[in-house]
Amino acid sequence: MNGMEAQRAQHEAMRERTTNLTPGGYRDSLSRYLLTEAARSDHYEPALEPGATAGETMVTLERPQPYVVAAMDDSAGGYLAVEQAAREAMWRGWRMRIVHVQDATLRSGRRDALRTTGAELLADGSDRARVLEPALAVSTELRVGPAAGELITAAAGAGLMVVGTRGRGGFSELTTGSVAHHVAAHAESPVLIVRVPPRPSGLEWMEHPVLVGIDGSDESYGAFEFAVAEARLRGVGVVALHAAAGEWSDDVDPLHWGVLAGFDNECLGVPVRRRLVDQDPRKALVGLSAQAGAVVVAARGRGGFPGLRTGSVTQALIHQSHCPVFVIRGPYVDHPAS
Repeated sequence: MNGMEAQRAQHEAMRERTTNLTPGGYRDSLSRYLLTEAARSDHYEPALEPGATAGETMVTLERPQPYVVAAMDDSAGGYLAVEQAAREAMWRGWRMRIVHVQDATLRSGRRDALRTTGAELLADGSDRARVLEPALAVSTELRVGPAAGELITAAAGAGLMVVGTRGRGGFSELTTGSVAHHVAAHAESPVLIVRVPPRPSGLEWMEHPVLVGIDGSDESYGAFEFAVAEARLRGVGVVALHAAAGEWSDDVDPLHWGVLAGFDNECLGVPVRRRLVDQDPRKALVGLSAQAGAVVVAARGRGGFPGLRTGSVTQALIHQSHCPVFVIRGPYVDHPAS
């Protein structure tokens, strides 16, 4: 099997995993993400109208039109979320929606003023996104209610939600990262969390590899697939990390199981490097995040990342990661759709 055939086989294996799943939530989002990315890389095969042959009718592309949601408030974290969401949307060829949430308890007697303030903030965010990416299709939405709940609702149907970890005003809870944590734990879409302060200088960090935590669970292998798709968009490699302090066994090698099996150094044309470390997974991921352009973790896992069951690894990354963090929520199971 030559390199092109191997890459096609890897892609088909990933595509089968994302299509033979129970509909809904995370699985649909991951499927949309991977298949749309594949279409942009000329791996997508358009469907013809029933009974037609090529050239006899117009081609109907059976692909979704996903979008990136940016959670914005009037803080540095809010503006960083908008900026990174704009980049993520352009890399994918997706639309972008900027959402600002106002606390309902603050509206009494100030309805008109708050609406004006919210509209101005959203307009500022839209302008900033278009300055970064002039061709980007941007829409805005003003919501009223609890920040976490409204953002989770706004993420329904999205391909990606981007949120900051510090804030004020509409997202006051972001000062402790609680909104980011709740959104990451419950949103249907993958969630990208950006931290304040950002990298010290420039955007060179985005050229660094994508780091992904692997613990042998289906969820972590779903995170790996997501990491490969993200790395392809950025033109970088993937570092797959398994960390398990004092839990070694010659029979346990999750870095060569599941979707990581069957290839040596690359997947779908993306360079892949495996790292096996005898260290607490939280410490290992946070430490290596200083050398990564982004970290990808499953919201829940097992084995080498037992803390993911309660979100301790995710929490550690939300508060301490040196780069943006993707949180992929929900199980990833191979079984026919029901």
